[in-house]
Amino acid sequence: VTAGEEESTTKFKAPYDKVFAAALESVQYLQWPIAFAEQQDGTIRLQEAYVYEKNGKLFRSYTWPSNSDTRSSNVNYYLEKVGKYSPGTAVTHFTQESLRVSVKKVSDNLTEVKIDYFIHPYAFEGKIGYEVMSNGYIESIIVDHMKDILSGKPVAMEQ
Repeated sequence: VTAGEEESTTKFKAPYDKVFAAALESVQYLQWPIAFAEQQDGTIRLQEAYVYEKNGKLFRSYTWPSNSDTRSSNVNYYLEKVGKYSPGTAVTHFTQESLRVSVKKVSDNLTEVKIDYFIHPYAFEGKIGYEVMSNGYIESIIVDHMKDILSGKPVAMEQ
């Protein structure tokens, strides 16, 4: 397990208002509800989420999951996809996740976007609630979507 903090920062050659709108649209693309968005201070925060396996599929919930929902869940494969994570002996039954986007005007035509994605895995045995560092997968979805919006390309366009 690699714990710690690593932030993803990207600069866009575009005005603040356009970048903030692109960030807002891009986090909505994740289909993860927004808890708070304030354009004036450049903050977008998504609802705290819990990811676990239910009936063989990944399920994202916005309330603390029950023991019956998570008892047979194993999301180690999911953590390998989104985090710097090497599974050990413990089965990760669910994760607690939060995501925050900060948009900051650097100049009239340069805007900085910082994405903080936090992942806390939970196991019934072993360490509980430690933090796994993101590997940039979720952040790349947001940034790539923003680039498509700001470049004027169709969002569904594959390269």
